Amino acid sequence: MLGGALISVSIGHFVAHAHLPLIGSAADLAMFAVMVTYAVAAAINVFIPDTGARYPNRLSEPKKLVGEFHHCFHVLWADKLAQIALWVTTLLWGAAVTMQLLVLKWANVNLGLTLSKAAVMQGVSGIGIALGATAAAALIPLRKSLRVLPVGVLTGAVAIAMAFYNKDLFPPGAGLRIGSHVAPAYLLLAYPLMIVLGALSGFFIVPMNALLQHRGATLLSPGHSIAVQNFNQNLAVLLMLGMYALLLIAKLPAQWIIVVFGSFITLLMWLAMRRGAVNERMVDMRAMVEE
Repeated sequence: MLGGALISVSIGHFVAHAHLPLIGSAADLAMFAVMVTYAVAAAINVFIPDTGARYPNRLSEPKKLVGEFHHCFHVLWADKLAQIALWVTTLLWGAAVTMQLLVLKWANVNLGLTLSKAAVMQGVSGIGIALGATAAAALIPLRKSLRVLPVGVLTGAVAIAMAFYNKDLFPPGAGLRIGSHVAPAYLLLAYPLMIVLGALSGFFIVPMNALLQHRGATLLSPGHSIAVQNFNQNLAVLLMLGMYALLLIAKLPAQWIIVVFGSFITLLMWLAMRRGAVNERMVDMRAMVEE
């Protein structure tokens, strides 16, 4: 949302007339905001306590480093519970980054919003993610994490429905008068839609991530688990953004790009749900045998 505000026309006019030192354009102000954000993040990191954990430095031994990573990669994907969590978090992370760009294009094409106003949609979905994450923390215990897999399927279905939402569904001029301003009806309903989509994502990803971190810490170490998770997630981001770029080159309308991605997410989440049910039964049976 801050990024959208920084590229708005009003900010451009402000910078042009404010004569700020070292800032001659809205782009300079945007870069300054990014620098301040990173500086604040760095300052916060100073206060993270030292846990006392020390690991051998593998940077001078790249062969051992790669071999250790390969072992950790195999361990997580072979574990019956971790593989499902790794599967769906990887999928959702790649889809989420791609959908961030798709939302901007969708808001422009379907709702007629400028880039700066379309960025507000991303902020609104962030509110939904926070609400969904809070609800998951309160309602879903770790042992029942796999129960949220149907929510992943529902998330994909809502994304597909979003593709067909546009301002042409409403009569011209329909909206809510607020003082001298009329808020368009299609915008008033678009915000709840984005909140619902964000809430579903947040409610789904928190238990899955918690399960993955728990299994990773049990089987490996938190650092090794996070390394494998980040590798898979960033690889998914690259692949999905590449797919998005190809669809743009093919001049596929934004609406159908969303349908493609939504269908892809829904299908893989459904497959993960089925595989998760099988794996959960296998884990339960093994536990019963051990008892």
